Amino acid sequence: MVEIEAKIKLSEGEFQRIFQILGKPDFRKQKNAIYQIGETFFRIRDQENKTFITFKGKRQDKKLNCREEIEFSISPNDHVEDFFLALGFSNPFVYVKKRADVKFNDCIVCLDILSENGFYVEVEGDEQAVNETLQKLNLVEKPIECRSYQEILQNENRI
Repeated sequence: MVEIEAKIKLSEGEFQRIFQILGKPDFRKQKNAIYQIGETFFRIRDQENKTFITFKGKRQDKKLNCREEIEFSISPNDHVEDFFLALGFSNPFVYVKKRADVKFNDCIVCLDILSENGFYVEVEGDEQAVNETLQKLNLVEKPIECRSYQEILQNENRI
């Protein structure tokens, strides 16, 4: 499946405005471990006693962020990190964020808080629905962030 999304960095005020529009959804903590392979990566995500493995393919050249995505769940504590290390991957890049997601206008809208690195919104769906949702949320003029959270965090931590 190809994931189509727009990721946008928000000010705290913009974040609060969208939080209100979406009905003040609940946030949950997510721990993400990234195993990079060139332009693709595997992600292990732990949240609320659930574990998901996701493969993210190479970015496709489009205005929105588009890439192949394959995701499935496994039992927590299935030694998946040991598995990736046994395959020859080096230690993963690990980060934690808080996320709230809501179905809105035929899209999934995710509000993300990356500790000191700021506030983001992700809008996922088909291209038309993503563009319409950005319009409804008054985000059309905001630049779309093409970097992954790993790239954002690694870049900002170098400063």
